[in-house]
Amino acid sequence: MLLEKIENQDYTIILWAITETKDELLEILNFYPDIIEQISSFNSEKRILEYLSVRCALKEILPDAIITYNEYGKPFIKDSEYNISISHTGTFATIILSKTKNVGIDIERITERVSRVKYKFLSEGELSNIDEKSERTHLALNWAAKEAIYKISNIPQLSFFDITIEKFQPYLNGEFTAKVKTNEELNLQYKVYRDFVLVWTIK
Repeated sequence: MLLEKIENQDYTIILWAITETKDELLEILNFYPDIIEQISSFNSEKRILEYLSVRCALKEILPDAIITYNEYGKPFIKDSEYNISISHTGTFATIILSKTKNVGIDIERITERVSRVKYKFLSEGELSNIDEKSERTHLALNWAAKEAIYKISNIPQLSFFDITIEKFQPYLNGEFTAKVKTNEELNLQYKVYRDFVLVWTIK
């Protein structure tokens, strides 16, 4: 179901809570034959629900749009001037669309796992900036930020350690910056929910 819509003159974000069954999602999509054919090759029910939910989210803005992917796995909308970025985790899916900007978005759950793997995506300097009182949330925001930047960047073999998150204090929503190895600086926006964080960037 539609959980939230965030929009301004540059972009629109749709946040979708995956509460429906596969058949309910297919009904929203009018049992579109190409979608049914696509999910027939999926082995995971979770993957099917995520795939369908993303397309239900897109239908909120562009009812007839078709998502396809380039040779590198980056999504785009067929025969459209819109740029799109996609993310999903567990029971949530999200998209960001823009006609005028490149976009990147990521959604991450706030779990113990993010603390266990923090050394895989943050440098020692970045780890020293983490607020211990809200460690999991702060780590999830950093992880989501790097994922969003990876999606918006067209840099071959970009790694998480090529991206540096500038120090910031996490609140329920806000902004912070990051630098990529090319010395490009990106502004990121975020929202914190009960179980997950949402981070996006445009350029």
